[in-house]
This record gives sequence, C-alpha cells and structure tokens, in this order.
Amino acid sequence: SDITAAIGLAQLERIEELNNKRKLRVLQYLYELSDLKWLKLPKYDPNSSWHLFVTRVEERNRFIDYMLAHGVSVGVHYKPLTLYPIFPSTPLPVTDRVWPTLATLPLFPDLSDEEFDHIIKTIRSFK
Repeated sequence: SDITAAIGLAQLERIEELNNKRKLRVLQYLYELSDLKWLKLPKYDPNSSWHLFVTRVEERNRFIDYMLAHGVSVGVHYKPLTLYPIFPSTPLPVTDRVWPTLATLPLFPDLSDEEFDHIIKTIRSFK
C-alpha cells in the first residue's frame, strides 16, 4: 500500500543510521556476554546489517522461558524446512543438532540503554 511504501522510503533514508545503531548493540552484546561459556555468540562481521542477533544455548527452551518470565522477548528463527509437513523429512544431522540451540536476542535500532541493561542482567542471571 501507499502507507507501507511511505514508511519504507522514510526508513531507507535512515538506513545507515539504523544499521550503525544495531552494530553498536551487537558490539555491546559481544563485550558484555563474552565470558559466558554456556552462551555461544556469533562472530562479529562489520559488513553485516545485523537484522538478527542469533546465539546458541544448549537449554534453549528453558532459556527462552526464563527470559520471557523476566520480560525479555527471545525468538527462534530459521526453522528447518524439513520440519514443515510439506517437505520430506530428510535427516540433516548438523541442522538437527544445531537448530534446537538457536535463540535470537532482542536487537533493534531504538533499543534503549535501560532495556539493554535489563536484557544483559537477565541473561547473566540465567543458569
């Protein structure tokens, strides 16, 4: 629609600013959480737009429940196609091992310092 297009055009004018805000939060996540052995963090890529910050946690479901109970929305992305009924159930050993550990942390340009601090404190208090 015209409204969606207008919003999209306005966001495109700010794309560099928005990407830089996400990159800064990514660097902060990496710095604040690097000592947690149970949380596997992505490697920093300066060329990424960082639309998602996907981590790996062995106890993903318990982690997500804990985060949600403390007011932090953690997502799960990239569900393997073989888990949808329309696709054949083909064994994919690496995918089958890794996907259940993926958890996406909040990452958006307008994430406030207060929200970010709460996310970090909540993650650090898990286990």
